[in-house]
Amino acid sequence: MAGSNSMMSIEKLTGRDNWASWSFVMKAYLQHEDLYECILKEPLATDPNSVKQDIKAKSKLILLVDPILYVHIQDAENAKQVWESLAKAFEDSGLTRKVG
Repeated sequence: MAGSNSMMSIEKLTGRDNWASWSFVMKAYLQHEDLYECILKEPLATDPNSVKQDIKAKSKLILLVDPILYVHIQDAENAKQVWESLAKAFEDSGLTRKVG
């Protein structure tokens, strides 16, 4: 069971209030798992290993997001899309648009 606990100590993303710390920790976690590249580029459909890595990264991201936020990521097809959707929703930037 070694290694399975590492994810449990990462606080789930709850929204804008913990996006900065969550994204920092998640980047480090994905780097540690050799999955960081998955949030930078789409998987190569022709490369089974790339697809496998992406599925792993995507599931780790989803498992560390509060269920109330699933609405932002349920249509994402890969880890990069999950990351970008969350960043768009919660990153504090001057370009943030309020919807609704």
